[in-house]
Amino acid sequence: MQSGDKELIVSASADTSVRLVSSSSHHDGPAEQQKLPHKDQVTKVVWDAASALLAVACLDETCTLWQKQDASWRRSMVLRSKAGRFTCMRFLPADHAVVTGSAGGVLQKWNCASGAPTAGVQGDGSCKLWNVATLACLQTLGADSGGVTSCHIALASSAGSAAGQHAVLITTHLDPLRREARVLLWDADGSGRDGWVDGVLTAQYASIDGFRGPLKLTLINSPW
Repeated sequence: MQSGDKELIVSASADTSVRLVSSSSHHDGPAEQQKLPHKDQVTKVVWDAASALLAVACLDETCTLWQKQDASWRRSMVLRSKAGRFTCMRFLPADHAVVTGSAGGVLQKWNCASGAPTAGVQGDGSCKLWNVATLACLQTLGADSGGVTSCHIALASSAGSAAGQHAVLITTHLDPLRREARVLLWDADGSGRDGWVDGVLTAQYASIDGFRGPLKLTLINSPW
């Protein structure tokens, strides 16, 4: 991650701490900048360069926000989940907020200044498109492919797009009875118009099948 004029590497492990180290070369390896302690194992770390905030989720169902002040990091606040541990976080710099998802299927938006949450939105195993400012559901994507286990946004090259790229929504699904998994690709921004009817996204434009058991998908060089 980029912090001021320095590039830092963030590492987390089962020892309950997060370490920030400089990526600059040194004779004895990277120099540790700071160690951020937590009370339980760290499961996820998300960085917001715009507001110099670091969100750290742990197994104890907390998400700690760390704020960079001068040359050090200070604990800003601790968010506590009432629906299982936090599984994902995403900062919304324009709203000075962070959106979290939990193991209990609850989506919440938190104010980064006060820590106040919105009312939780309960998931149902489907893939929904949300307005991040209001947490209003815009659309539920229908697909007879089992429950959604993850979703991602990626940029793909596109000859039909003015910018040369278009956004692709990637969802992974699992049929719990057959233990079969698949990946669906959706035209997220409508640039290709695949699967769109009257301004509504109704169908995926491609699928990748033949997987057994749950899928874990990792995107490389994704902007999100």
